[in-house]
Amino acid sequence: MHARAGAHPGPVLPARPPPPAVPPALEPLRQPAPTGGPQDPFDLRQALINLGHSPEDAARLIEDQVTKGAEQALRNAGSTASESVLGPYECPRGGTYVLRDPETNEVMRTGRTNDLERRRQEHGRDPELRPFNFEVDRRTDDYAQQRGREQVVHNQYDPPLNRIQPISPRNPRRQEYLDAAAGMGE
Repeated sequence: MHARAGAHPGPVLPARPPPPAVPPALEPLRQPAPTGGPQDPFDLRQALINLGHSPEDAARLIEDQVTKGAEQALRNAGSTASESVLGPYECPRGGTYVLRDPETNEVMRTGRTNDLERRRQEHGRDPELRPFNFEVDRRTDDYAQQRGREQVVHNQYDPPLNRIQPISPRNPRRQEYLDAAAGMGE
């Protein structure tokens, strides 16, 4: 559509502000990919790997942060919104977790619970555990999967603050729990 001669041209829009500076943590994304092509600027996993995280840790960090963000958004929106968004597929409340030393990145303790948010708050009030970062390892409300996964994570990290084995070697259901955890996949 063409404007008529003498018609008012409309409001003058202000110039767009310059794009924000790239945060230093994302600077590795500005470097070319190993194949020579540009990297996807939205590839957070690759950015974390470039910063020294293993691919597995990068994936877990992203999963944990996305889960935290989604849970907070649903809490902020209220129960009606969460029911409409999640419907019958509600996110499991329980699962396994690690407590990680923020200075050394060492896993100090592992655990399982039927309510991860409650456990996060409990550890936050404990003077011995408060300094450590609470990280969700896996979400599941299945008791056998929780038991088995807790043992797998314990074996992986051998955390110094765990006082006992999660599953006693003499427990007759030990293999059942470990098989349930193996069925969760990585």
